[in-house]
Amino acid sequence: RGVMMGWEAPLMRMHAEALLPQVAAGVRVLNVGFGLGLVDGYLQERRPEEHHIIEAHPNVLAELERLGWRDRDGVVVHQGRWQDVVAGLPAASFDAVFFDTWQETYTELHAFFRTLPRLLRPLGRFSFFNGLAPYSIFHHAVFCRLAQRDLLDLGLACSFAPLALGR
Repeated sequence: RGVMMGWEAPLMRMHAEALLPQVAAGVRVLNVGFGLGLVDGYLQERRPEEHHIIEAHPNVLAELERLGWRDRDGVVVHQGRWQDVVAGLPAASFDAVFFDTWQETYTELHAFFRTLPRLLRPLGRFSFFNGLAPYSIFHHAVFCRLAQRDLLDLGLACSFAPLALGR
């Protein structure tokens, strides 16, 4: 199983556009899970002042390094599991947060949700890739609704946008 697949590019672009609908000065973003760096590339097109990336997978970190992400202006790479990194990030420090990790369950996703009220600035935005139950549209929809309810319980409104992929 791949960490990320190239067919996800249109989806990652849509996430970046939803997170940062316009270019604005002083914007700070956080991406949890680099994968192929697709969403990071699209976020960079929106010219954030700071772009934080949390990544734990050694092969992904090696590719991130090879591609020169650590050398980009404003990019800060945090090596490690998000569970070990997030607590050290300053409160109310991000305008946009994206979450797309590998081989985690809804339990971990929900735990990350609980960090959002501390991480996000007022009017900050959050988006995530829901790869849960990829082989059952019914169970996938259940996870979508569960996430929507759990985010609402934290004071975060949640909506879903359809995107046709493939043919």
